[in-house]
Amino acid sequence: MKKISKDIHQTNSSSYNNLKRLYTCGVTNEDQVIDISLVLLYLSKSIKSAFYIFIFYILSTIEVDAQDTHYALPAFSSLYQNPANTGVIERALRASLAFRQQWLTIAPLPFNNYYAGIDASLGAAKNIGIGINFNRDAAAGGSLVRSDLTLSLSHIRLLHRRKEVYFIFGLSGGWHTTYYDISKATFDMQYNGLLYDPTQFSGETFTMERISAINLAAGVQLYRKIAEQKNYNIAFAVDHLNSYNESYLGNSDRRFPRFTIQLQASIPLDKNLLYTLHPSILFVNQGGHNMFLLGSGLRWVPGNQRKITKAYLFGLRTRITKSGWREILSDAIIFQLGYEQIHRYKFMISYDANFSSLLPATKTIGAIELGIQSIFGKFSSGQKAISCPQF
Repeated sequence: MKKISKDIHQTNSSSYNNLKRLYTCGVTNEDQVIDISLVLLYLSKSIKSAFYIFIFYILSTIEVDAQDTHYALPAFSSLYQNPANTGVIERALRASLAFRQQWLTIAPLPFNNYYAGIDASLGAAKNIGIGINFNRDAAAGGSLVRSDLTLSLSHIRLLHRRKEVYFIFGLSGGWHTTYYDISKATFDMQYNGLLYDPTQFSGETFTMERISAINLAAGVQLYRKIAEQKNYNIAFAVDHLNSYNESYLGNSDRRFPRFTIQLQASIPLDKNLLYTLHPSILFVNQGGHNMFLLGSGLRWVPGNQRKITKAYLFGLRTRITKSGWREILSDAIIFQLGYEQIHRYKFMISYDANFSSLLPATKTIGAIELGIQSIFGKFSSGQKAISCPQF
């Protein structure tokens, strides 16, 4: 048995084959390839740094296996994305929740992802960030569950006072658990050619259902504030630094590191700051699987307000995946809509319209994701705040 995740609860052989195909693709997307030459050219012009090009090229050529959860609204799971996001907030405290549901038609039960996080900015200069987050990935109604409870710390350093350039370094450590409910599993040998017979021997022998391990991550971020609602940041993170063992059979089956590169910007489109564009690129590599999330958000503040208190959020993105050196494929268009009470809270809904080769199995039904985030407290006079990512 090469992957425990292939043996999730099934009700018929058709569902079994769909799930087996899905998990071989790393749970998230079909094996695909992207030619990175255009992206490298973009990075060389915008960042003007051979260091970033080198990192990007190396990560894009790594060949291994497996993938973690991918969220379409990464700003609502910021501590999961990068520990260097800890404490990077406009107020003293931030609380975030995210929920994602997908593959409703492939498995008898859906695949659900849950995230909850809270972080704060501490110290006299608000240069210390501390946070805690919980992430849960439940496949096929909880037959296979991966969960992480993680504590993160960051240091926010002002590099250039006049240009407001910040460097943030973050570390995180936590407790990871993989739980496989054997009672919900079915196996090929239990199909007698016509029906499923649970009394038949599965051909598998299990000695444990739960694996626990310490998980470590690190990240860095460079942030510059140019003007009000005008800023950009570049971030890099590595999760599963210690590459813990997930084998149920006593051999070596290590969780491969997850590399994340993120570029974001906030660009006002008018002098009254009523329209602000939020373009972003998120690249994730884990094993031989690579994913790009490309697109932009738009923040609109209605101009007829006596006091500016609310904004509307819109987003349009595409997800591109690859594995090995095969053809490029954009497997989904992602539509996003949200509402913000400025300096208080915001919520968004996202829908993935899937059009990859999994389209027949999904019956055109995509993934839905919800996110809500609230910020609390105020900084003292003279203290600097770093804007939260909007999308």
